[in-house]
Amino acid sequence: MKYTRITLVSCALYAALFMSSLGLLAQASSKISNDIPDTNQKESVVLLSPFDVAADKDNSYGALNSNSVTRFNVELDKLPVTADIFNQAFMDDVGATTVEDMLQTYSSGSGSSSTDPSTNAGMQYNDHVAHTVIQLRGFDTTVIQRDSLMPSGPMYNPGATAPGMTSNFDLERVEVINGPQALLYSGGGPGGVVNSVSKMARFNTKSTGSMKYTVDQYGTKTGLLDYNTGNDKVAVRLAVLKDDQQSRRVNVGQEITGNYLQIALKVFKNTTIRLIGDETTEHGILGGDMTFTSSSTTADSRSGDKISYLIATNQLGANTVNAAGAPNVSGNIWNGMMNWAQDGAMSGWLKSETTITKYTSFAADTVWNSHVSSELAFGYTTSYYGFRSVGTTLYAPQATANPTGDWAIGGAPNETTEPAHTKALRYSMVLTNDLFGGRAHSQTIIGADYVGARAYSISFSMFQADSNFNPIYSSSISTYNGRTNLASQYYSVGQGALMYPFYSLEAPRATLNGVNYVRQQANQINTSLISPANPLGLSSTNLNEHSIIDNKGAFLVNFTQWMDGKLNTLVGIRPNENFDSLILYPPDPYRVSRFKSVDYDVGVDYALTNLIKAYASASDSVTPPQVNFPDPAGHNPTAGRGTGAEFGFKFNNTARTLSGALAFYSAVGKNEQYNTPSGVTTAVNPSGLNGSVGNGSYAEVDRKSSGFDLTLTANPTANWRLRFSAAEATGTINSNVSYAQLYNDQFHQNSAGQVTYADGTLVYVGATYNSKTPVVTSTTAGAVPLTLAMMNSSASPYYANPTNPSGAISSSSAVATVLKTVDPVHGSILTGAVGLPISALQITPSFTVPGTIQAFSAGQKTSGYPKYSFAFTNIYTFSTGSLKGLNIGGTVSAQFKRLVDYYLPAAGSTNWQTFYAPNRTQVDLIAGYSHKFRKITWKSQVNVANLFNHYDIVIQPSVTNGYTAANNLSAAFYGQPRLYQWSNTFSF
Repeated sequence: MKYTRITLVSCALYAALFMSSLGLLAQASSKISNDIPDTNQKESVVLLSPFDVAADKDNSYGALNSNSVTRFNVELDKLPVTADIFNQAFMDDVGATTVEDMLQTYSSGSGSSSTDPSTNAGMQYNDHVAHTVIQLRGFDTTVIQRDSLMPSGPMYNPGATAPGMTSNFDLERVEVINGPQALLYSGGGPGGVVNSVSKMARFNTKSTGSMKYTVDQYGTKTGLLDYNTGNDKVAVRLAVLKDDQQSRRVNVGQEITGNYLQIALKVFKNTTIRLIGDETTEHGILGGDMTFTSSSTTADSRSGDKISYLIATNQLGANTVNAAGAPNVSGNIWNGMMNWAQDGAMSGWLKSETTITKYTSFAADTVWNSHVSSELAFGYTTSYYGFRSVGTTLYAPQATANPTGDWAIGGAPNETTEPAHTKALRYSMVLTNDLFGGRAHSQTIIGADYVGARAYSISFSMFQADSNFNPIYSSSISTYNGRTNLASQYYSVGQGALMYPFYSLEAPRATLNGVNYVRQQANQINTSLISPANPLGLSSTNLNEHSIIDNKGAFLVNFTQWMDGKLNTLVGIRPNENFDSLILYPPDPYRVSRFKSVDYDVGVDYALTNLIKAYASASDSVTPPQVNFPDPAGHNPTAGRGTGAEFGFKFNNTARTLSGALAFYSAVGKNEQYNTPSGVTTAVNPSGLNGSVGNGSYAEVDRKSSGFDLTLTANPTANWRLRFSAAEATGTINSNVSYAQLYNDQFHQNSAGQVTYADGTLVYVGATYNSKTPVVTSTTAGAVPLTLAMMNSSASPYYANPTNPSGAISSSSAVATVLKTVDPVHGSILTGAVGLPISALQITPSFTVPGTIQAFSAGQKTSGYPKYSFAFTNIYTFSTGSLKGLNIGGTVSAQFKRLVDYYLPAAGSTNWQTFYAPNRTQVDLIAGYSHKFRKITWKSQVNVANLFNHYDIVIQPSVTNGYTAANNLSAAFYGQPRLYQWSNTFSF
């Protein structure tokens, strides 16, 4: 309660400071209202259609209208909902290229996180991190919507262009709609929804367009064409992207091509049809930290350490010594060529990805009369994602596994393919009426929608083939359906890193060292392997997934303006039904979640003055599982629910030169998936001798968050535009989550404490263990019955060596091999049972088995976003005098107290510690010059990110043992070095 009071006091102080300056801005703005051009003079908009929104002004960051909340066009200052909108003018000024990076930089309070918080630490550009999502108000936002219709990327790996990346080349707006928004976006989460708006084909517009070319100091080259033409019947919008993105790490980057086309037709006087075709192809060379491996830690104390840690601690050189004080045998790592530019950048296309996304949509809106309008919309997206992550180890010439005798990279080049498709259908009707003799203006939308998604994850490998590249099968090989998998490959990098070793991602065949290989699915079906334990007859343990999501619902929303718009009310309801399933092969459990809900949204907005409106709202939304994986005890996930309430003030002056909102909010998320800290799953549900139950790591927790958002845009003159965003977000775990430990090692025994086969026959072992004959007959010389006492004695060769704290029998122990024996006459020793209570534990460890493992505690802070943040962008363009055509400005942004993750200070500790990212303040410069040559305008602009080149390199703790073990430590950049971008644009 004390912490809540502090939060409200700080919010009140911010509000007071803001209100005192707001009036001054409003007075200044009202005096120059004639400088602001009328948007409707710039283009023709079908004003009678409630589904159309006018284009934003080029000289302002303010977006005054939106249809992303209700689907019909509404003035934002009259809605009891806040939205943080980024228009084309802002994206061009700051040089934004992706939605995710823009939101994290300029939408205060936003963050980025994966379902596994430990992977968030030090994420760098083009690192492959699965299931990364945007965070809003301290909650995960698992999808980015496209045109208020459907998710723009595949399930579980959101991003329209690549995982965690959505290019804005085909977008004219990005809208962050705060709070649980279920009316149009069921499943958006408690924090909010991100909606991306496609570039619109504009009617009655002369042929206009631009060609833009951008470069930076790392060698990035980006070309973008944007073109629009339209008369009163047909309009066309075209955008083409060719992008070669490089980074501070050598060879790490992306090549992206994009093609976008929208055709708008007025087929009848009252009907407009819009068709969109959009395709992007991305090829990326991925980064990621590497491990150094030498002959042994005795000979080289650095062996097993991360390269980033060695760079950060200055341990690359030949002057380092081992524990004995002798020079490390590997000497100067990589012959002195290793540095930050090479770290994580040496694998070439062995660590790469390909993403292909196609988006098609059809929308027809009809104005039947002044009271009734309707829209029919359909969308279909296909996405293909393939990746491999090989070569994460740098081998010294002395390393035992290294056959090259030189510095080398190596690994098994296995691949994963993830195809997916999503379809959406929506029909809605808007009813517009004046009520009570014109004293109230009402808009009501009623409709229904459906979104269905299918996604797959399939493992592939290279297998040995004959001279005709036909796979070779052998009955003597028990794995992979009798095929020989390509072994780990090694290649020399002593003279420098190689960009294209061996063969490309998804190559159908390859020849290595004179041997042919062919690419095939790793987990083939073999009918001879079908058994109760393997019902599909799968030939390997490689994981294949098939996910299905179906969401359908109906919605009814009413927005009414009372008292000539001074009082506005919003009421909405959405019955919703969701089906979510996942099939995993193996062991083929079929996980299904079905849930129904009724979601709501209510709010009121009241004009206190011509400038300030007060509002309050409450809403909720169902939250489907982010990933359909079980919790540590093997339970399937269930539906979550987000509930939120907020109040605050909207700002919009009569000149429309000032707009913004100040919102104080509180939100709660129920049953949200959150990855448990490392080690929880193995402590609760270890992979025992009999297997495990589900063996997942995603706990369901309750979370809550409170704080404030402040967004302000202004253009006091036609040449001056500003945008300010600030936020405070305090998120915590709102529930205690613990699990009873499970026992997965059960074996047969008798009442005397002797181990038996299934039929009760005693199991005999030799006086000393022999791996070739782990069990013997009773008549064998020195044979003794295997007993629990022997398994509990560390002096016995059959010691179980149990794992702390699970009590599981060590899989590498001699007795584990014994217990896995199956006798053709007497049966198996193991019972095959899994998921037994820990009270069924048969051995007696030397340590105390807890019985219950605590995963989360109420009050723990949530991670992935800053507690305090702000961003202020200010641009001025000179329109007269000797400086005419010059624009100058920049952005000042800051983030404070961003919790990255929790860690244990030492092995065996239960005292979780917090790991925070360094506080950051950054200054970005924007400087440009434009000149008009008849009908063509040339603009040259330089964007300098991190002008003062301030960043931190931080050594990061291990989740399980803090800073106590060097080979578990890594280092990462927090903030990136100064980046220069130079763009030249020709507009016509």
